[in-house]
Amino acid sequence: TLKPDSLPKKKSSFHSLRVNAANRIVFISSRDEIYEFDINTEKLSLLYKTTNNIRTLNHDATLALVANDHILSSVNIQTKKARHVLYFSEKNPLSRFSPDSRFVGLVTSSGALELYRVKTGELQAIYQGHNVPIADISFSSDSSLMTTCGADSKVILWKTKVEERNTRTDHGHQAVAYAVDFSPQGDLIVSGGWDNRLRFWDLKTGTQTRSVKAHKRFIFDVVFHPITNLLASSSLDGSVRLWQMPDALGLHELNTPFFESWRADLARDQNLLVNAGSDSYLHIWNTVTGRKIAKIKTDHGDVEQVVFSTDGNTIVSAGADKMVRVWDWKKGKEIHAFSGHVDSVFSTDISPDGKSIVSGGRDG
Repeated sequence: TLKPDSLPKKKSSFHSLRVNAANRIVFISSRDEIYEFDINTEKLSLLYKTTNNIRTLNHDATLALVANDHILSSVNIQTKKARHVLYFSEKNPLSRFSPDSRFVGLVTSSGALELYRVKTGELQAIYQGHNVPIADISFSSDSSLMTTCGADSKVILWKTKVEERNTRTDHGHQAVAYAVDFSPQGDLIVSGGWDNRLRFWDLKTGTQTRSVKAHKRFIFDVVFHPITNLLASSSLDGSVRLWQMPDALGLHELNTPFFESWRADLARDQNLLVNAGSDSYLHIWNTVTGRKIAKIKTDHGDVEQVVFSTDGNTIVSAGADKMVRVWDWKKGKEIHAFSGHVDSVFSTDISPDGKSIVSGGRDG
């Protein structure tokens, strides 16, 4: 087991985690270092060190994106060889690998989306569609499509092939479009935003199939279940709503009055949902009955992120108290509390085997 005290003591947090299940290897990156942890031998080895800023690892942990002021490079972790991907107009832009690791998509506050080939560093295409900050970017599971949303209320679908990169702009939202996600089957996009509506887009036709007044206030998060057609939307009105796709059939409205619901997660193998936000509690629900089955008080203050372990028995939370906490939610008991951040922790995740946790915060 990779224990927190087995990791090097660092001023910056560990922020990216990739698991190679076949070889039982865990790759962990911080701002300036990448480590390899062998689950069989429990040996931790330093793979790569830089004076620059490691942004993220690709899906199989063979490449890292490394930023140095206005320069973003793709680094082969094994050979340590770096290739300049681009010289960028802004420092440390939002960047995402495609699922097949062939592309890097980059967006900035100017609203531009640029697509680069990782292997060659070639600029494949520049996409101009937003004229204001882009809030989110997502790739389809086969890496052939991208979607973005932003403060201009647009949701835009893009093709990654240059010869077919016709863009399609969907002007559905009446205010900021804040969150987008592809369905696990890859046939739908869901978006949510400040107009309190969920909008569903057919990928084949590009048409908006339906618009649903989902909440009374701003939609902060949309989450597809990784296997089924269940969708959850979380809102500042204090509710999480469950929807059966593809018909957007409303199943349950999970109400927690008097607080803003920021984040939600669906358990992979159990009928469970957890949501949290500004009231410092974790709220656990049965997604079949719509009933709350547990409520756990935390010391976070604002709870910035919640995630289930793969088996659904453990919840990891992060918050404004600079802590990451692990819970046995069935017993209502805190198992671990990890410190190290010097500011609010707004992102956390747990590895599929449940043995490792990664977190990121405002301290970088």
